[in-house]
Amino acid sequence: MPFTIIGVTPPVFFGVEVGRTFDVAIPIALEAMIHSRDSNLDRALYWLTVMIRLKPGQSVERGTAVLRGIQAQIRAEAMSPLPAAFRARFLR
Repeated sequence: MPFTIIGVTPPVFFGVEVGRTFDVAIPIALEAMIHSRDSNLDRALYWLTVMIRLKPGQSVERGTAVLRGIQAQIRAEAMSPLPAAFRARFLR
């Protein structure tokens, strides 16, 4: 599927998780278009990692506070379609 390249990471950027690299990053909205019927977006989103980009001069502490402020809502939305037994085990 053709895409327009809108940016390239510098060679020193390997990703946001230690030990995991990526070759291509795409907007999440395109996942369903690529995988069609096998899309992961119509299932539970517990696999999704949320991250933010700090504005120039914004502290890590402020960024952490912003994420903590919406953490419960993100967790609830990601967990809602999961069976109760799995939710309990996942949260433990």
